Amino acid sequence: MKMFFVLPYSCLTISLLLFSFSTKVNAITVTARGTIIESTCTSGVGGVIPFDLGQDIPASTFDAANSSSSYVSKDVLLSGCSSAITSVTATFSGTSDSLNPTMYANTTGNGGAGNLAVQLQNALTTTDVGNSATMTVNTVNNSATFPLRARLYSLRGTVTPGAVNAAVVMSITYN
Repeated sequence: MKMFFVLPYSCLTISLLLFSFSTKVNAITVTARGTIIESTCTSGVGGVIPFDLGQDIPASTFDAANSSSSYVSKDVLLSGCSSAITSVTATFSGTSDSLNPTMYANTTGNGGAGNLAVQLQNALTTTDVGNSATMTVNTVNNSATFPLRARLYSLRGTVTPGAVNAAVVMSITYN
């Protein structure tokens, strides 16, 4: 004959408490440290890259419609790029020429040459990089080079003499 004992639930709980062990816990503090740096490149030119498009160019050079001066090429070099940067994108901005929005207006004001714009291009693709245009280059050996070229351009011809100035901002995004 088999006998079964049924213990009330409260007795079982008490019996489990009698057999529990007391353990001591030592606290260990784990600290983590680091420094986060911005992944960038440096231009080494102080933020201003001058393009000298010529001095004392005769106005007669631009007598005909769609006439221009010779291109002046210049590489904009960004160096010391973080190894996390694989490419760099420049977004160009400036005052667009009213006759040709892919070119930049002569912003000299009084005493400025009339009917004349500044054409800025990607020197490799010969694509205009006017206001809001972008240009992306890959980094090579922690450097990025933007090959640019610029010239004076007259869509209508009959240029009036005077100074030429155009400011173009390259806003850089690191990828």
